Amino acid sequence: MTRTSRTTRRAGAAAAVASMVVGLLVVLLSPAGTAAAAETDDPSLSVTITALTPAALVVGEPVTLSGSVTNDNDFTWSNLQAYLVIPRSPFTTRAQITQAIAGGRSYTGERVVALESIDDLGDLSPGASRSFSVTVPWEELEVTGAEGVYPVGIQLLGTRPNGERSNVAVARATTFVPLVADTRPVVPAGVLWPFVMPIARGETGRWVDPDTLVDAVAPGGRLRNLVDLVASTPVASGTVLIDPALLDGLADLAENRGVAEADRLSDLETTQVRAFLTDLTSVGRRGSTWIAGYGLPDQLALSRQPGIGSQLQAAVTTATESATQAAGIPGRRATWIAAAGLDEDTLVKVRRSGDQPVVVASSELADWDRRDGSVVSYPTDAGPVPLLVTDDLAEGVPGSESVVTVRQRLLAEAALASFQQAIDPDSRADAVTVVPPTWDPGPDWQSAGFAAAWTSPWVAQVTLDDLLLRDVEAYTGRLADRDSAPLPRRVLTAAAELQAAGASLEAVTVEGGRSGAVARLVAGIVGLRWRDDVDAAVAIARSERNLVAEQLAAITIEGPPSFLLSGTVGQIPLTISNDTTRTIRVGVRIGSSNPDLTVPDVEPVDIAAGARTTIDVTVDVGDRSTSTLSARLVSDEGAPIGEAAEFNVRSSNVGTVLWVAMAAAGLLVLVALLRRFRHGRRLPSATEEPAA
Repeated sequence: MTRTSRTTRRAGAAAAVASMVVGLLVVLLSPAGTAAAAETDDPSLSVTITALTPAALVVGEPVTLSGSVTNDNDFTWSNLQAYLVIPRSPFTTRAQITQAIAGGRSYTGERVVALESIDDLGDLSPGASRSFSVTVPWEELEVTGAEGVYPVGIQLLGTRPNGERSNVAVARATTFVPLVADTRPVVPAGVLWPFVMPIARGETGRWVDPDTLVDAVAPGGRLRNLVDLVASTPVASGTVLIDPALLDGLADLAENRGVAEADRLSDLETTQVRAFLTDLTSVGRRGSTWIAGYGLPDQLALSRQPGIGSQLQAAVTTATESATQAAGIPGRRATWIAAAGLDEDTLVKVRRSGDQPVVVASSELADWDRRDGSVVSYPTDAGPVPLLVTDDLAEGVPGSESVVTVRQRLLAEAALASFQQAIDPDSRADAVTVVPPTWDPGPDWQSAGFAAAWTSPWVAQVTLDDLLLRDVEAYTGRLADRDSAPLPRRVLTAAAELQAAGASLEAVTVEGGRSGAVARLVAGIVGLRWRDDVDAAVAIARSERNLVAEQLAAITIEGPPSFLLSGTVGQIPLTISNDTTRTIRVGVRIGSSNPDLTVPDVEPVDIAAGARTTIDVTVDVGDRSTSTLSARLVSDEGAPIGEAAEFNVRSSNVGTVLWVAMAAAGLLVLVALLRRFRHGRRLPSATEEPAA
């Protein structure tokens, strides 16, 4: 089905929903209904800051703040006005900002009410959006001009349908703008850009809702915007983190593999997917790149089930390597945990697989402080583990995350780190920013001027690999004792059963056809995404295991129910059938009910997909006239495959018996003749006369 038909299908569903909405509006649009909505509905307007100049305050220069507002209410806001808000005095420590955010909305500052600095937006109907822009001269800001970080934002005032207009803002968005002297200490600043797979495979082994991924990589889509933004940044200013499952899914969709017939992509869509994959590969090869585990596995769950967890970790490793090698993207292996839960066993397990960095949230480290730096080393019995600590300065700040707010967050962190270094020379504070995995820079990211993040003299570009090569501070504090709920054992058990079946199938597949497909399925089952849908993860694992079992059952060996040897030694024909879609390599192991009878294994042979072949097995039954034999297929390494075929073998020994019988018969005849001859010489006949 093409995108046009899918769009038509969606439009039909939307029309049905619209019909219900129209019926509801007949009631709600009566005067009483309108008044009730105005009185009871909370303000719901989304505000996004899309431009801010300058990125760092310059004494004497005006400030311009631009953005957009969308009305998410079901009624019209009238006479909307946008005001710039900024405090007179700045913050100089992170603690001050954190406390202000926790204290509520009032920390933002004072509205600039000069008429020429107010943007009148007029009326905004439900679902509509409108741009705003306010410019405030330096003298109208009325700031002290002291060095520090100034919260700056936008507030909207509006009138409800019932005429009510409050002085309390009905919507707001806030970011930060620093004012720093050029002589301040230089701070390393960089960004981690995560590219994570947004969809997963379902019970059929196919990608579920491929439209989500197609839309994300099409022009104007979330991932398309992100890769274009990253490509525009300096190579030395950040690190890309790639989920190999995304590479895998893109490669499949580009060839219309792994999708249901109804979800097949159009030629235009496959072209867009290929173009995105090319650009993502280019970004991944150009500089600092980290490779996450396939599908972002739940490391906490794997570490808490050590036996089965180690087996599944091997599948994750295989899946990760096969996907990245196919894409040709080199990079440092990394583990994404973030706020998913952390304990000592998890870090030990990660360390034993190498010195890969672990991305964790600051909430996982009870005693971590910004002065320790974004990259710290956690000592374990298996060796030190590098940790990248994510700590969002803007968490809890009103407004949507945008390219501008990410840029300003980085600059604010750099300013605060520079101030700290001035009074604490041993501080390792930096300005590393980790953007959320689901973040969309928006199609207008170019107008935000993200490159301005590195134009200030007190900000230096840095990659995370650069930070790892420096003298990293050891973290000796506690791990936070948080109540995390990792994937339960039943998910891991179902994944392990799939892994075992898949291992048998891969074991008989000729090397050139081993794609690691089952390992990718297994890795997908133990991903963090399934914490919220455990039943679905188990169902998918069991469905995939059954599909693999069906393929294994299509590889069979047959022999005659019984076979009669003409002697003690003979050849028995065995037929091997390969009704799968892959070329296999199998040998045959013969077992016997007779402990004295040993039949050598048959060397492995290659059998093409859909083909069958007959091999002759030489058997010597010795002095046993009857034996029960079993024939079982085995892999190159000797692992048994499928069920054994049993048959009886009998030996007639015809040659020996016949000759013995003939010899015995001949001897009897000869004896009889001799006895008759002797008796005839001794007795006279009845007509013979006696001698005189």
